[in-house]
Amino acid sequence: MSFKPQNSESTVAPLPHYECYLGAEDGDAVVSSSRPYRTRNGGSEPQPSSPVYLTDNLPANTAAYSVSLDTANDDAFGVFTCSALKDARQNTTVFTIFLRSNGYIVPSDGRLTKTVNVGDIDVITDMTVVDDTDIPTVSPGSLEFDIRWRINGSDNVDRIGGGGTDYVGVDFNQLSFRGIRVDDEGVYEAHGIFRRNARHVLQRLIVRCKWGPPGCNGICDNCYNGGVCDDETGRCICPPGFMGTNCLTACGGNKFGYSCEFQCDYEGNTDCIGRQFCLLDPYGCTCNTGYKDLDCMEVPDTCPRGYFGSDCTEKCLCRNNVACNKDTGACNNGVQCAPGAIKPTGGVKCQECADGFYGDCNEECHCESDACDKATGECVGCCKPQWLNTTDRNTCQTGLEGSGFLKVNPGQSTSVRCDTSRFVMTNLYRTELSRERDSLVDSGIIRELPVLNDPPTFHRRTNDSVTIRWRAWDDENNVGDPPLLSYVTYYKEVAADMWMRGSDVSPDAPTLEFTASDLKMDVNYTFSVSAVRDGDGGEGPRSPPLTVKTLCGDAVVPINVQARLTDDNKVQVSWQITPGSINCSTGITSFTVYAHIEGSSDEPIIIASVGGEMTSYIISEGLEDGVSYTFLVSSTTDQEGAQSLRSEVVLYTSGKLER
Repeated sequence: MSFKPQNSESTVAPLPHYECYLGAEDGDAVVSSSRPYRTRNGGSEPQPSSPVYLTDNLPANTAAYSVSLDTANDDAFGVFTCSALKDARQNTTVFTIFLRSNGYIVPSDGRLTKTVNVGDIDVITDMTVVDDTDIPTVSPGSLEFDIRWRINGSDNVDRIGGGGTDYVGVDFNQLSFRGIRVDDEGVYEAHGIFRRNARHVLQRLIVRCKWGPPGCNGICDNCYNGGVCDDETGRCICPPGFMGTNCLTACGGNKFGYSCEFQCDYEGNTDCIGRQFCLLDPYGCTCNTGYKDLDCMEVPDTCPRGYFGSDCTEKCLCRNNVACNKDTGACNNGVQCAPGAIKPTGGVKCQECADGFYGDCNEECHCESDACDKATGECVGCCKPQWLNTTDRNTCQTGLEGSGFLKVNPGQSTSVRCDTSRFVMTNLYRTELSRERDSLVDSGIIRELPVLNDPPTFHRRTNDSVTIRWRAWDDENNVGDPPLLSYVTYYKEVAADMWMRGSDVSPDAPTLEFTASDLKMDVNYTFSVSAVRDGDGGEGPRSPPLTVKTLCGDAVVPINVQARLTDDNKVQVSWQITPGSINCSTGITSFTVYAHIEGSSDEPIIIASVGGEMTSYIISEGLEDGVSYTFLVSSTTDQEGAQSLRSEVVLYTSGKLER
């Protein structure tokens, strides 16, 4: 559903209305509209109009309807719905709210809806008085306004749940829930006493639990970029401006819909400015990506540094707090993620490390309950047993991973092994072996292992190999003690758990590089390098990782390339792609159209490059009069493929074509 959110009092075009959109799978559903609750005193509050089918600029098999609201006597103020019914399935309903632009009280968070979870505690619905004219206070001289609350157009909130003492607290302009229950869902009103006059405020509270009722014990997949998990299906409901299973694909500023199939307008605008979008529960209503507040007109060209999203409330998580794309969250200029975040395979923005990991998200926390700082690894509480803190930060990275000993006959000597982790500082440690009360104490000095501070860099790639390079280690700019003996290279598929060891490279090599061969085509690989110093156990930890995708195989060669004369004496070149022949994750990103002078030994010339969804192109310029041409087409995935067979010969003469 899409609408102008704060114009319920408008008497000029466009008059208050909302639009209901149906995707290709549901374009033939029966659509209805309603006003489910009374939300003010006085007035008839009539039902909205019946939905009127919109015919302009709709994608195939989709549908859109416009619902008009009565503008007399503030009757466009309130809660309205759009419902769709198809094939006797459960009725699907989307709610929306219309407010006046001159309301005296507004939601403090600038939202028409708030989505919460069953069991959430200390949830607050907060309203702000913006015009105190004629609003009574609780007592003469008091600074607190006498604000009353209702739910679903009828009951006073202070009567809910037997006096409201069990789980809800009313504090004039603020409503607090001590523990969210399913029954708390509904449309909440806040109005001054005796001022329920269509200038007050409405906000819908949406309550969800884990998906999979009646047990409600399912765990949703990750929904990125502000997507919300549907508690009935477990699928992601993507915010306006994003699509895909995990909401990782950005639509572009002027598009919306389940598959980004609809446009806000067809007049050249690049953003859906000034519109609220209401989706299926439990998502609710928001502006399109890049805008916020009730009128969806706020937010400049960029969000504040370090933030992005439809309300500029999501953090970019880019290294050194570099800004990110306002719509997608992708770090500008290819900057890597900040410590404590990683970009998932196929994603565009950085996401926080999973619980129990920090840094580059490969470093494991050793804190009780895995409660550690995602960036530094610092524990919120205590270390796990057998782990201890050896730095000025409570990182719990030094510890005992295991122990063992060799069984021998009585009277024979044996050895005891203690497996430790992260003894990497130059310092004095004490080792103690004890049997009952007898002990043997020994001391020793350990060296600091070398660490490469920077990730390797990408040099070149093919469909089955990747070559990386890296900066040389030195003890002035990197951590660790010399002398350096070698570098060890590692690589793995991004989705794999185990690293594969590549070749060892001498620090004296002319170029510090490594080529991984026999790789899989069109697959993301992660590369890392460690430095090795003199002595047993001298290999340091791996460097920060680099992710590179191998190229796809040869791009698909277009077939059935044809040229024909159009009615306005231009050349239309068309082509086809063999079904099922595209085997690259990028798909076909573009086609290149070539022209070749018949009989010439010159190479074909490029006429145009067009989008990967195109299957034809009209040539309107660049051809010489009286010259015969053939035409060729190539496709590009992550690299350009071979040119197609030539079309039939076409003679271009004085404004018309002859064959």
